[in-house]
Amino acid sequence: MNRPFFCIFASYTALRFVLESFIKPRTGFRPEGARKDRGILSLAILTAAHIFSNFVVCRILFLDPSAVTAFRFIPGTAFCAAGFAGRIAALRALGKAYSLFMVPAEGSGLVTHGIYSKIRHPIYAFYLLEMAGFFIIFPGLETFVSFFAVCSATVYRVEKEEALLERFYGDAFRIYKKSTKKLVFFIY
Repeated sequence: MNRPFFCIFASYTALRFVLESFIKPRTGFRPEGARKDRGILSLAILTAAHIFSNFVVCRILFLDPSAVTAFRFIPGTAFCAAGFAGRIAALRALGKAYSLFMVPAEGSGLVTHGIYSKIRHPIYAFYLLEMAGFFIIFPGLETFVSFFAVCSATVYRVEKEEALLERFYGDAFRIYKKSTKKLVFFIY
């Protein structure tokens, strides 16, 4: 019975990685000081936890037909899809200001339009929503550990990025900070 769930989820996972690689802006910019403070560890933790969660859910869906029910699969996949769609919207709003490094891309200003007018780190917020979808699909120890790792790495990365953005944009960022939340609409 879960083979269709596996096929749907595996297709979603493959499509997500392909689409994101085409949509993510390409910047050849390597800012001064990027080698010193790129946030590579937190990025590696986020990526590894996401790949691990995908693997766990796919493995469970493929090997254990009774592990996941439609009651959990449908809302979990909806969370994953909403998280992915939100991340794509945030990446598109960020445009050329996107940088893999925790330093703004050269010549970019502070992005405060679109989803960025409500929350300062929507890419991470929607990434957490996507990871919550994995946990809804299969609320096991493996997905809990990876969700916890992603939450921890996200909080660490957001704090570092906030300090860097304040250093780069000064008062403009401090004013922007007062009118928005970090990750969760109206809450945090």
